[in-house]
Amino acid sequence: MAEPARATPPATPAQRMMNLFRGFAGAHGTHGIPTPKSDGLKMEIRTSARTLRDPVTEQLWAQHLAGERALGIIVIREDNTCMFASIDVDKYPMVHGDLVRELTELRAPVFVCKSKSGGAHIYIFFSEPVPAVEVIAKMRELAAALGHGDSEIYPKQDSVL
Repeated sequence: MAEPARATPPATPAQRMMNLFRGFAGAHGTHGIPTPKSDGLKMEIRTSARTLRDPVTEQLWAQHLAGERALGIIVIREDNTCMFASIDVDKYPMVHGDLVRELTELRAPVFVCKSKSGGAHIYIFFSEPVPAVEVIAKMRELAAALGHGDSEIYPKQDSVL
């Protein structure tokens, strides 16, 4: 008699995040304990930020989600494509509902998250790899349409250095 089919166990939160944020596989960013900037709004990480030439693993994601370790995913992949992108909006005070309404009016297929400093991270995810050069151009267009043309765009470069 054949064995009954077994259901695939649900993915762990770390596995789901790894799948969603598929970036450069061979390196990632991290930093030490953030210190307050002089503006009192943002936290400073530049003095301890570093790029590690180690692969992104499920364990790193689990530690990140548990608040034990900072994890920065390099958006551009080894083949100069992206599976996601983001805009970092540092405007204070930020009314996130207004930003979401603007994005809805623009019919932008994005997600908005509140950043640690109270700004916003606007994310878009792709089902297929998209050339980074195209992603950067579209994200700049979107940022400008929102009146945030000076915001940081990720990926930052259109080819792997």
